[in-house]
Amino acid sequence: MYMKQSRYCIYICTFEGTFIRTFVRNKFRDISIHLLIKPEHVLAPVKTKVDLTIILQLSRPWRYFRLLMIIRACQLRILPATSQRVTDAVDALRRERIIAVPTDTLYGLAAGAHSDKSIRRLYAAKRRSETVPIAICVSDAKDVERYADTKHLAEGLLDELLPGPVTVLLSQKSSADLPSSLNPNSRLMGIRIPKSDFIRAVARQYGHALALTSANQSGSASTLDLNEFTELWDDCAFVFDGGRIVSGRVGSSIVDLSLPGTFSVQRRGDKYEDTRKTLMKFGLRQLPD
Repeated sequence: MYMKQSRYCIYICTFEGTFIRTFVRNKFRDISIHLLIKPEHVLAPVKTKVDLTIILQLSRPWRYFRLLMIIRACQLRILPATSQRVTDAVDALRRERIIAVPTDTLYGLAAGAHSDKSIRRLYAAKRRSETVPIAICVSDAKDVERYADTKHLAEGLLDELLPGPVTVLLSQKSSADLPSSLNPNSRLMGIRIPKSDFIRAVARQYGHALALTSANQSGSASTLDLNEFTELWDDCAFVFDGGRIVSGRVGSSIVDLSLPGTFSVQRRGDKYEDTRKTLMKFGLRQLPD
């Protein structure tokens, strides 16, 4: 419902754990917004539904109706990253759409890794050259061998590393069910299992690997909050809200495990030292960066 008097509009709506202040300001820079919420909603968990009274002051009142459409679209698109919403994410992936998801290090964009159309949509959303590799995400350590050669790895190594803030580089299997558009110029495949229940549940129910990359356009800063990548919302079927991610914004550590008995570090990311200690414990020798 809404009331309009002069240049003021009042709109009462329910959002599942997210606010649109920054998004609306990015779209309508001449709007003054005030969110009136109850004190108990200030620290409400992500899954809580919050009724917000949004008071909008527009310098051009006719734009209100377009804004109302955007607000309603946001309500449909932004969902909490909870177990009840896993099916929504999987349905979108099966329709070859992109979704935005929280991980243990950054917000990411995910698509079905076995779909050529999905991969191309992911590259287009990132404004990234299709020659730049994209990692895949699986639900459990046992799934890694479906896509990469793991015979040379010590038993238990992947189980101890994953899930966690690390991307492992391994040689891609020729039998892997992945399109040629995914990393066409690389013999290595980056594989992630974030320590994040939501994305792991999505990958498990989807039944295939996900193509996973950070939720930002190429060259822009990585993102820890929904409102930091509003320019990508229109590219996503759903944006799943996991709250603000507590991270150093450096992403996962990337380690090359493709050569027997050794590892090399391609990027020092979150909890790099923990990752290095685990690899050393399994007797792997570190090669120069």
